[in-house]
Amino acid sequence: MNFEFLPYKLYADISDFKDNMEYISSDNGIDLYRARDGFTKALMGFQVKTVNLYFFEGTLITVYCHLDNTEVILERLKRKIEVLLNMTGSPFSDNDNSGFLWKSEFLVLAIVMGKDSHKMYLYYSMLRYSVF
Repeated sequence: MNFEFLPYKLYADISDFKDNMEYISSDNGIDLYRARDGFTKALMGFQVKTVNLYFFEGTLITVYCHLDNTEVILERLKRKIEVLLNMTGSPFSDNDNSGFLWKSEFLVLAIVMGKDSHKMYLYYSMLRYSVF
């Protein structure tokens, strides 16, 4: 599975982001940054509200892109990803979230919809650090 269509590349070095992000916090060796407004990139034609970047030992391991949460955007985004990956997303649901998931040997991509928060994210991560 190839995620080359995504705007931020996993395994990137923190120095590649220089002054384009703002430090938020650290927990258990994971450093959270938020992409600055000028560095927040459109995602396959969809408007992105915010981007959270997670680093471990200076390497980008996880990205959350906060998107508008509408049924139209969800369906368009899901279809676009399925075409790009040539793979159907697997539906998932737990107590807090639902959405669609794509996994490869080392990477995971998901459209995550918060049940209570009414927020939608595109999540991608190295599988070994993934919450899925």
